[in-house]
Amino acid sequence: MAKDSYLFRDLRQAARDARGPDVSRSGSVLPRIMLASLTPGAGCRTVMLALSAYFAESEAPPTLFTSDGAPERARHYRHLLADYPVSHLHPLPSWLIPGSMARFLMNKHAAGSRWSLIEVPGGLFSSPNLQQPDSVLESLSRRFKQPGVFSWPEHAADSEAAAVPTDADKHAHRTDHTQDSDDPDITDSPLTAAVPTGAPASLALDLAAPLILIVDVRTWGLGALTALRGLTDLVPGLRPAGLILNRVPLSQFGVWPQMLHKATGLPVLMTLPELPLAPWPDLSAFSGSDGAMDVRLSEQSDARKQTAHNLRMLTGALRSHNQLEVGTFLRFADEAPQLQAAIPASLLRAQKVVAALRESTAYPFRLAVAQDEAFADYYRDNLDLFKELGAEIIPFSPLNDRALPPDIDGLILGSGPVEEHIETLSRRTYITDEIRELAADGLPIIAEGEGYIYASEGYTAEDRSYPLLALIPGHTAAAQAGDDFGSQTGLLRMVSRGYDLRAAQGEVLRVFDNHRFRISKQGQAYRASIPGSRAFLTGHGSAQLSIITGHHFAFGAPRAAARFAKLCFERHRARTGETEGKLQGWKL
Repeated sequence: MAKDSYLFRDLRQAARDARGPDVSRSGSVLPRIMLASLTPGAGCRTVMLALSAYFAESEAPPTLFTSDGAPERARHYRHLLADYPVSHLHPLPSWLIPGSMARFLMNKHAAGSRWSLIEVPGGLFSSPNLQQPDSVLESLSRRFKQPGVFSWPEHAADSEAAAVPTDADKHAHRTDHTQDSDDPDITDSPLTAAVPTGAPASLALDLAAPLILIVDVRTWGLGALTALRGLTDLVPGLRPAGLILNRVPLSQFGVWPQMLHKATGLPVLMTLPELPLAPWPDLSAFSGSDGAMDVRLSEQSDARKQTAHNLRMLTGALRSHNQLEVGTFLRFADEAPQLQAAIPASLLRAQKVVAALRESTAYPFRLAVAQDEAFADYYRDNLDLFKELGAEIIPFSPLNDRALPPDIDGLILGSGPVEEHIETLSRRTYITDEIRELAADGLPIIAEGEGYIYASEGYTAEDRSYPLLALIPGHTAAAQAGDDFGSQTGLLRMVSRGYDLRAAQGEVLRVFDNHRFRISKQGQAYRASIPGSRAFLTGHGSAQLSIITGHHFAFGAPRAAARFAKLCFERHRARTGETEGKLQGWKL
């Protein structure tokens, strides 16, 4: 048994940690800071890029996290900071995982790191399709009726206490009430009743992270004081620790930090002036179809130049307008309380799904994962979980390989710019024929995001049709002007109808769906819903297939991944003829 396996290293002790009543057990010291704004558009992504580049070569570079649920965010970040030795950007999608899992993933990725930096790019209280529950509205209504509800907190006036979490905040997370639930709506702190369901503000509460608020001075001006007052009045647990001022007019550069500090008592960690930044290139600027190589290289060169220009401007402003040192941020990060390191019960339940097969099988099952320019976007944590459940990950390229890896027991087709490579993928008939044959023979297969396109009968663009895998009925097509995907994309709550290998009937999967392609025949594996829209059927599933247009973060419902792993184990044993064996200590 591999000693570094966090899921199997000591199951009995892990179970005691996860379910035991003792709340005095020690936690993990994980210095951390959350960068956030109260509303979208304040420049959180820009500030995160600037700090990541600035501190990349410091004596204490941070481990990086994001509340963004899009799997392509990590790839985009990697392209933008290709010239800097930054760490991988780890997702902590607040709508997709409960608080206990967010803390577990922070322990998993940041253990041993000097400090962590968490970005909240969409605003603390806003995220696609999130609704305000009745309980939230009632709570706010009661607070509005209280006299003096908008009085500024006493500690805020010229007090260092504003920069330090209160004792109540420090200890609000010692008791973990989410260990027996996979539901992200159930969080650890009663304070989350005052925030929208799944909003990043709940992540700040669950992680007890000191908040560094980004204020867009050009847009907000003195209105920033009103916004900060509303935050501390309506959600007392979200007390900011400091401010970052963005887009400050140079003519008023020395005035704003002093004024906001005097008015709020919050220290201003850094100030960025208005800068002539070029638009940040999107992902399409860094990739393209093989048929337009010259155009693609030219666009990539332009994107690199734009990015380099922006980062030079930002890091130059940090040096010339601030006395910025990593120690400034470390002092705030060190104020974060300890986090519990217990393995969530949902992971232990997932382990039980495969435990008997894993313990009695001599070797890991072979899981083929499409990874190339077309299939480039995966939650890295998903693949890590499959390894823990017993997989040997075998990467292959549908674009370049002449055949699938030999003796595979499962297949995953992920997301990425599939449409840009559709002609090449359609021509690789030796790969598509082999996948069809294995699917007909019962190979367990998962496809997500643009992997749905590859699994369909074919793809149509510019009056041309490209035949593909035909694992599911119906065709896909390029989006056209005027198409509205808003009613069926975003943060989806999908209830299984019992057809899909990952979820039993009535079980819920939460997915992030941002697809932008047409579908001729919707599947019926799930009944999906978005707040404010009608429910609809989506996804194709069977005893061996699970094909959806969204992206499922496996740590949000680990048993879904475990059920797939169990099918792969069973195929492995049938393929090898192994019935009873003994674990040989293969490396996870």
